[in-house]
Amino acid sequence: MSYMLSGQEEINNLLEKAQRISKLAIRYGTLGTEFAEAERAYRESLAMKMYELRDQKIPVTIIGDLSRGDHNVALLRAKRDSAEAFYKAQWELIQAEKLELKILSDQIKMEYSAE
Repeated sequence: MSYMLSGQEEINNLLEKAQRISKLAIRYGTLGTEFAEAERAYRESLAMKMYELRDQKIPVTIIGDLSRGDHNVALLRAKRDSAEAFYKAQWELIQAEKLELKILSDQIKMEYSAE
């Protein structure tokens, strides 16, 4: 048995979808800020560790590897990578919601143009 939505229900679904996209966009902005902060903290910690190792006369050729292998620097990199993943996942979710909104909108247009 097929259930058809009324015109008003379809419009309500469209509006709900649009509101969801707005909320997702706000969350996307928050995640972007968190990602930027995680990136800043990681780069700052890495630079400080590199400077510290250079000050200890460690050969320049291995400073990068030793710095990135530092426990605190590695933790900050993992946090940065995690923040980036959430940020990108939120973008993909927004794109999927926008596609659903477009499909729903097109369905409504087709139904009303057929009348």
